[in-house]
Amino acid sequence: NGRILVLHGGLGKGDWTLRQLAELERPLSSDGIVSALDGAVYNILWSDPVQHTADDRSQPQAVFGVHRSHRAKHNDTMKVFGRDVTETFCRRERLSLVVRSHQFKNPCKGYEVMHDGWLMRVFSARNYLGKIPNDSAILLVGHCAGTPETLLVRPQVLERLHRTVTVDLVPFEQEPYCPRGHIMQRERPHMPKCLTLTRAQDENIECRRCGAEELQRTHYYVCRGCGTKPDASYHLCLDCAHMMNAPGVGAPLEDEDGDDDNSGEDVPVSGGSEDPSPVHGGEEVFACPPG
Repeated sequence: NGRILVLHGGLGKGDWTLRQLAELERPLSSDGIVSALDGAVYNILWSDPVQHTADDRSQPQAVFGVHRSHRAKHNDTMKVFGRDVTETFCRRERLSLVVRSHQFKNPCKGYEVMHDGWLMRVFSARNYLGKIPNDSAILLVGHCAGTPETLLVRPQVLERLHRTVTVDLVPFEQEPYCPRGHIMQRERPHMPKCLTLTRAQDENIECRRCGAEELQRTHYYVCRGCGTKPDASYHLCLDCAHMMNAPGVGAPLEDEDGDDDNSGEDVPVSGGSEDPSPVHGGEEVFACPPG
């Protein structure tokens, strides 16, 4: 439907158009890639989206606009771009989603919804380089039943092949399995939410084994295969995860219904071409009304 743009890299400055890209004469030489469309082609291949972190709260200007990429070694052409750049580009080009299709991040769950739903990044190579313990993912795109103007994007996670994990470059214990047999992933403390006009309901993540509360304030383990619904989600504190890795304790159980689906939640891409709307995702999925 022309509403999802898939790029190897990203938007760079975001000051180019799809028409300009389509009219670009091909093939391009290596030197031509750097200079074509005033550096836009080079950024379409290699630029990265800016991600919010807890440290960015003290310098919000770092997560908006366009900045020099830390990966730019030989020139200043490569950029990183913020949420405002993504939204402006999507609204101008009547897009609902940009996919940054080959960005590795460690630890990596294979995909991430970013920039308030206007962008998703996905990495499809698990066990990158044959030695990094990362998950991978693919995106399944389809129409929503009953509302064909709404697209659904479902991330399908492919778990890594071995269980050794590194956190902050320090080796850690093996990852536990949930009772359904899914390998669990270690999560970092959640970034505090920005202040809003209405007070959001406080988040409270509990350990399913010992009942410890507010795991989101520290490191903990989450099972993405079990999903995010309250009656199915499965979380463990670090102490319980360590106990489950003890000999004879953490053996995975057979899945009673035979469902071994590691899919993420369906992420709706709503809005007609006249009024594009972003993908909404994260811990919960929110439906957008059709445009």
